[in-house]
Amino acid sequence: LTSIRAEESVVGDSFPLLRSENGGNLGSKPWTRLTELDLRHNQLTSIHQTIRSAINLTKLILSHNLLKSLHPSLRHCESLVHVELQHNNLWNPTEVSVFLPNVTSLDISNNQFVSVWELAALKNLLSLDVGFNKLGHWSDLSHLSESCLSIRNVTFRGNPMCEPTRIFGGDVNKLGCSVFRSQTEILVNGVARVMDDKQSQSLLMKYAH
Repeated sequence: LTSIRAEESVVGDSFPLLRSENGGNLGSKPWTRLTELDLRHNQLTSIHQTIRSAINLTKLILSHNLLKSLHPSLRHCESLVHVELQHNNLWNPTEVSVFLPNVTSLDISNNQFVSVWELAALKNLLSLDVGFNKLGHWSDLSHLSESCLSIRNVTFRGNPMCEPTRIFGGDVNKLGCSVFRSQTEILVNGVARVMDDKQSQSLLMKYAH
């Protein structure tokens, strides 16, 4: 067994690896051969410590659940590089950076984060989606661009810092995907504008506060 998908499943006692709001459990023994685990849409409220057994896990999908925090046992999943945590109630970026140190692709959109500068500790990060949180400061993204030298894609649409402003003489009502190491695309009056690395860095510094 190397892959498990239990989307919208009835959580029972046969797999107490994770726990759900209704008291059910997932997982009863170590899953050392498991490489992918997909448990989206399961009303999970916590992660059980036995996930530490999944030492070869590379992909973890826990989106669309009720998680408010991550479990320290995730640190034992040293092979974990792809993590999807969107549509939960997570708020602590330090947990993410400490418990998922080797992640390269991270989606924490649609949560409750007010800051993400702590994610600068994720030195292997290539792709990050922090859209639709409560981020209010451009300085967080500037810090990420300076510290995460491998990062290529950052999506931050839907945050308070993306409220309408004036850039290039136009009203910007949606900031899309920022590619720090090559080019940045934003929407100005509904028209995509592409900037090179120097322009994108200038933009971040201009609006960092």
